[in-house]
Amino acid sequence: MKNFTLLLLGLCLAVTGFAQQDFNPTHFFYQSELFNPAQYGATDQFRLTLIHQQRHLGFSGLAHGQLLALQSPGIGKNKVFGWGANLQLVHFAANQRLKLNGGVAAHLLKNDFHRLSLGVNLGFNSVIWNYSKLVIFNPADPLATPGSVIDLDATAGVEYALTGKKFGGLFSAAVSQIPGTLFSGEFPGYAFYPQLTVLARGDVFLGDGICLSPQVMYRNLLRANQRFSFGSLDLGARVEFTERGLTAAAGYRWDWKAVHAMVGARLFEGKAGQRLGLSLLFEAPLNNSRIFGPDLELGLNWRFGVNSVN
Repeated sequence: MKNFTLLLLGLCLAVTGFAQQDFNPTHFFYQSELFNPAQYGATDQFRLTLIHQQRHLGFSGLAHGQLLALQSPGIGKNKVFGWGANLQLVHFAANQRLKLNGGVAAHLLKNDFHRLSLGVNLGFNSVIWNYSKLVIFNPADPLATPGSVIDLDATAGVEYALTGKKFGGLFSAAVSQIPGTLFSGEFPGYAFYPQLTVLARGDVFLGDGICLSPQVMYRNLLRANQRFSFGSLDLGARVEFTERGLTAAAGYRWDWKAVHAMVGARLFEGKAGQRLGLSLLFEAPLNNSRIFGPDLELGLNWRFGVNSVN
């Protein structure tokens, strides 16, 4: 198992490669560990997540991306530390990107009822752009010249989780750098553009292994600029049937006027606590938007490595 883990980490750290603005999957709304490094080491198992995403963009056709994320269990004497690594590939007509980072987390408070955690990620974005491939290409635009840049990827996050007998909750906040804006010559004069992502979730335990969780996510820039518009608001809820290994969720993205729904199922559970799950997510705009069209995502989640389930 140790050799397998080192191999996965080595693959993440050995790849080099690609694009520009964030193309994060909607799975981020339902899996906060994918955007906030403060959750590294929060469980007693390794967590490996694979996501394939396809989204129709009206100005450039079909875009697709893949995300590989690996998080460690709690490590150290009291299991109050953790690490993680993330690899994301994105490709569409205008540009390509490879996003690679790794980080650590420290749990200032961690017991059966509370968890308060801090985490940081550091890495890079390799960006290649060629806007001449777009239908709306304008040769006079200064962005028309193909180019590339390696940019900083950095995230800092805080998270607080509460688990009671009847109620629980999660507050997760992270600040990250917008790709392609720090060292990029694509946007002359632009520097650090931090984006804030905040998620708040409430958990109601209904008995028989059923948990109802309404939640809200807000994302926006901390530094205003007329050329950037990243503000977004997601509202939704999910229901987990833990004994049956089933999950159903639905939400609404306010800025895109889009609805999204997700279903998940546990495919396998081993005696040592290993679990393999599959999730399918679909998002569609309600206003016939030709910019951000339907989104289809397939996720695979694998937990492994210890003799307990978390």
